[in-house]
This record gives sequence, C-alpha cells and structure tokens, in this order.
Amino acid sequence: MHEGKNFYQRKAGAIVAEPLAGFDKRVHNNAGIRVLSGYQIASLFLPILLAMVFGLAKVHAQSGIGVSSVALSTRGHQTVLLSSNGSVWGLGVNSNGSLGDGTTLLRPGLVRMQTSTGNLSGALDVACGTNHTAVLMGNGTVWTVGLNTSGELGNGNTTSQRKAVQVLTASGPLTGVTALAAGASHTLALGVSGEVWAWGSNTVGQLGNNSTLNSTRAVKVTGLTGIVAIAAGDRFSYAIKNDGSAWAFGDNANGQLGNNSTTASRIPVQVRTSAGNLTSIKAVAAGSGHGVFLTATGSVWSVGLNTSGQLGNNSTINGLLAVPSRGVSGNLSGITEVACGDAFTLFLSTNGTISAVGSNTNGQLGDGTRISRLTAVPVAGLTSVSFVCAGADRSFAVKSDGGVFAWGGDLYGAQGQGARGFEWSWTPLPQWSAFARAASGSSHTLWLKADGSVWAAGANLYGQLGNGLASNSLVPVRTQSGTGNLTAIQDVAAG
Repeated sequence: MHEGKNFYQRKAGAIVAEPLAGFDKRVHNNAGIRVLSGYQIASLFLPILLAMVFGLAKVHAQSGIGVSSVALSTRGHQTVLLSSNGSVWGLGVNSNGSLGDGTTLLRPGLVRMQTSTGNLSGALDVACGTNHTAVLMGNGTVWTVGLNTSGELGNGNTTSQRKAVQVLTASGPLTGVTALAAGASHTLALGVSGEVWAWGSNTVGQLGNNSTLNSTRAVKVTGLTGIVAIAAGDRFSYAIKNDGSAWAFGDNANGQLGNNSTTASRIPVQVRTSAGNLTSIKAVAAGSGHGVFLTATGSVWSVGLNTSGQLGNNSTINGLLAVPSRGVSGNLSGITEVACGDAFTLFLSTNGTISAVGSNTNGQLGDGTRISRLTAVPVAGLTSVSFVCAGADRSFAVKSDGGVFAWGGDLYGAQGQGARGFEWSWTPLPQWSAFARAASGSSHTLWLKADGSVWAAGANLYGQLGNGLASNSLVPVRTQSGTGNLTAIQDVAAG
C-alpha cells in the first residue's frame, strides 16, 4: 500500500508558500500520478495527501498511480497516524470513540488504537469518516471504531465501539481488501479480485447495492468488477474500472454522478459526457459536491456542483454530464495530478506548473487575487512542482528540490510561521523543507521528520497538536504520547 511513496493531503492552509529552517531538505518523490480526493480527508503531505474536502475519502488509483497510506476525515477534529511498525495512533476529539483507545475522552496527546485483545498492530492504511475510523490490515482484513448508528463499523450491529472491531460480511469476516475509501458515514473497500464492498449509511444509495437501507455488514456493490480505483464523497461514491470507464452511485443532487440527472442512484451508473460514456480514466478525486477524472492522456473531465466554477468549464451551471476542464488556452492537457478543495480544483502539469479553478474567496487559487475563476488560471511563478495538495480553502505545493509553498486561508497559523490570515499568492515555507512528509487539517498542520518525530502548528482547541495543551501554536511544537515524544512514525494524517 505504502511502497515508500509520499503524497500530500487535502485541507491545507494559506495562499502562498515558504520552507521550515533547520531540517533536512530532502523530499521523497512519488513515482507515479497522485490524485487527491475531497473526502478522505486523509491529510498527508507527502505520504498521503489524500484528498480531503469534507471527509476523508481516500483516493486509490490503478497501477502506476500513487496510493496514500493514511486517511482521515476533515469533517471532525481528530487526527490519525500510522506508524512504520503498523501501529495506529490518534489524538483530538474522541467523543464517539473514533480514536479507538477504549475511551471517549478528549485526547490532547497521542493514544494508541486498540482491539479487545490489546494494541492494534499490522496496519497498512487508514481511512476516516466524520465520526468513524477504518483500518486496513496487512492480512487484508478491515477493522473499524467509533460511531455506529448507521452501521459505519460494519460489524453486524449499530452499537458504537471504543475499540476496533472487525468488519464482517454475511458469511464471515471481510478479507482480501487492498484499498479503503471513507465518506461521511459510509466506507468502501476494494477487493483483490476487483470487486467493491460497502457498508454504513445508505440513505441515498451510496452503498450501490440497489437499496437505501443502511447496512451493518459489508455488502457487494452491484455489478462492479475489474475495479482499480475508488473514492468516496460525502454521500456518493466513485469507482474506476480497468477498462478506463468511470462509475458512480449515491447522492446526485448536484449531478455528481454524471448521468444527466439529479436523481440519486442505488446502483452504479456510468459517468458520461455529451458525446457518450467517459473513457480512458485512470484516477478520480472527489470534492464536496463535484468529481474530477484524470485520463490516461492527461486531459481532465469534471462533473457535479459548479456554483463557484470548480468544474473549470467557463460556467457556474452544475454539470450533469462530465465536461472538459479548461485553462486559459483551451482544454487542459498534460495533467498528471489533481487535487480537490471544497469548491476549487488544482491541476499539476507534466512541466511542473500548477493551474487552479473555482472559488478564490481566500486566495486558494494562488493567482494574486480573491476573484473566483471559471477556467483554470496559472499559479504564476511557481515551477518544478512535484506534488499538489488542496484543503478546504488552502493549497500546498512541493517542488522537486524539496521546497514547500502554500497559499490560501491560514487564520490559525497552520503553516507554522505565525497566523497570516490570507495569502493571495504563493509563499515559500522554509520551515517545512526539512520534513519528509506532512498532513494538513482544516486549521492545523502536522509535519513528519526523517527521524520519525512529529511536529504540529495551528489550532489546538481540541488538542489536535498533541503536545498536552489546548492552546494554539503559531510555530511547530513536538507531538507527544503519554510517555514522551512520539517517535518512529511513518505517515501522518490530519482532520
């Protein structure tokens, strides 16, 4: 799952970019294409970045595409970390037990996730919804913890759990899972044979099993085979087949299913364009109400909510069919990575430049203004970029030399350089360049150093910085566990 690749997460902060002094400037590069989802809220800087806009819907792509190894929900205030030894740690809000430490206590310091028999170990990946957490184990099983009123835990009942429990199917434990994606209250699992399983809330058919009844056990999504990528939005889901076709199910109020309708679908429907079915798709990202699809040739198609122009088709009319995303000189091409914010989208090109489209109220497009854009505009002057990351109203980029840059909203000092309010054009983050990985939540940021230590800055009302305090920090502070400084951490994620 991890394979030594690094990514960024969604939910970053500020409109510009700057690196953190005093740390190793080396950054591990990802040997593939990375697409971020708005819902997996998994927030990893290099190792995950997942996509996160409202919830953490982790994005998994087919062979050759980078896959993040940690995910979490940006809807809440919890943070989840996956250690290199396969242990899972969490901090912050825990009112529903989603940190899995056996309590519902607020945790300003990191605590280890547990099962009924002891500490959970052997984890490969994590995905978090609004109030639940799912963990993919090395043996292909899935364990979950937290709120369970809609069957989010998939363990056969609706009793919330404070320690991780195993996900079940009708015939026994769910096995052979290779990837996870979590929406607000539902979870998707990709099977080794290309099938998709789902459980939890199903009010609008987001489980894709031809029903609107919640499911307390994992059920197979109807008719899906040969799937290579999954993404979960708030109440909708995407799946990409090995033939390059795109499929969607669940909520469709904004046309995000791309089937020329606003009627929710209880079974997968094929995403279409005005000329026919969408084809040659290799990766997908989901925002709060829109989806973005990356083709094998580097073109981009978008669908769904478009009130801020986030589809990039020179319109603010919702897209009921997938439309080509455009730049200043025509349809976008040569794109290798896409990241979705709440109502904007970032595009990384093969030449290392970035363009952006949609809402720009806090300068998240990085064009030096706060004017929203209906077609993608360049993030001027920023070149040699290797990764991009989009948050609710903030953006991040990492250059090939390890330099980190950010732009957008940063009221809580989540960049670790003091509260800046808003940045309308990119600014370097020298204090970040020493970190191998990072994860950014809605109002705080985590940094992972090469020595396995974790540092954090920004809002800390719920203890999300993990330093034992509940006061905000404008500079990075070291994250701790109950016995001292946290060490040997491999990946980070922030809600």
